[in-house]
Amino acid sequence: MFKRCLFLALTMVIVSSIAACDSQREKEAGTYVPTSPEIAVTVILGTWSWDAESNKQGLFDETDFFWRQVTEKERYLEPVNGAKAKLISDSDFDKIDPDFIKRQNLSEERISGSNQGGRLSPGVIVVFKTAEGNLGKLQIEKYRALHDFSFPEAKYLSEDWKSFALGKPNNETYHLQVRWQLYR
Repeated sequence: MFKRCLFLALTMVIVSSIAACDSQREKEAGTYVPTSPEIAVTVILGTWSWDAESNKQGLFDETDFFWRQVTEKERYLEPVNGAKAKLISDSDFDKIDPDFIKRQNLSEERISGSNQGGRLSPGVIVVFKTAEGNLGKLQIEKYRALHDFSFPEAKYLSEDWKSFALGKPNNETYHLQVRWQLYR
């Protein structure tokens, strides 16, 4: 009986360790989808769309936000496909919960991250409702430069695009790094 219990306990530890390693590899590869209400970090690529439920980026219709680069100095975080958002001031990210988000007047209006009059600076929080109806929050951690390919989401960028980007002046505010949490 003791051997059987020991065997089962060791098996459970090994399976848990494998699952934890898989999650860490997914986080490092930029493909990790957190289970609610875990917090994740993502870099939203400039001129790309991001889907909160899948934590994937691309130019497809099933996304929630578009990080629009109008010019080198003008950019916007735009809710798309029916998603809605609101910029929140003077709040603690960790204290914002679904009830707080439900009380907000969310809209489809874009939020400026532009050099002049932009409101998306590090520390700022955006609460949102996804196109699928899930609630979430994100906090701006920092911007990433156009020439920076050192983060996992850069895997979406082709070598041709990277070469093209390196031929342009380095825009220090091209990609948007956020920490976020989704409530399902």
